[in-house]
Amino acid sequence: MSIREFLAKPHMRIFGNWISLAGLVIAVGSFFSFIFLFVLDMLSSSHNPYVGILNYLVAPTFLVIGVVTMMVGAVLRRLPRFRRADGTAGIFFTIDFTRRKDRRNLVLFISGTFGFLLLSAVGSYQTYHFTESVGFCGETCHSVMSPEFTSYLTSPHARVSCAACHIG
Repeated sequence: MSIREFLAKPHMRIFGNWISLAGLVIAVGSFFSFIFLFVLDMLSSSHNPYVGILNYLVAPTFLVIGVVTMMVGAVLRRLPRFRRADGTAGIFFTIDFTRRKDRRNLVLFISGTFGFLLLSAVGSYQTYHFTESVGFCGETCHSVMSPEFTSYLTSPHARVSCAACHIG
């Protein structure tokens, strides 16, 4: 079965345009970040409550954005405005492995997807560590505690991170 035949099946037509495929990449990336942060949190020696914000609010938000993008692509594909004169979907594409350009585009798309997943993993990991930093506690999260943060920075406790005492 060729890619064209596979994408022509009724349940696969949603992925027959670049908008839906971009939504799929976003959804897979956010799901990958969710799993990565979940495993990271489970294997961590101390519990960080801020990871819950990332894992149960931010990652699902991007998952919903990806799914909505896939749905927008599917709806646009059905609108008459985006159809060709012969009635076929105008934003539908085909992948023919006999054409060099299609092989190159597919390799670029797959490479971009893996690059996106790698950047999602690195970004999730860095975000995880940022939530344990003094800057996050004193400047981002508890901005109302400005006097306490200022006195912390000039005290002997400045050598100890906030997370060492207040988390875990």
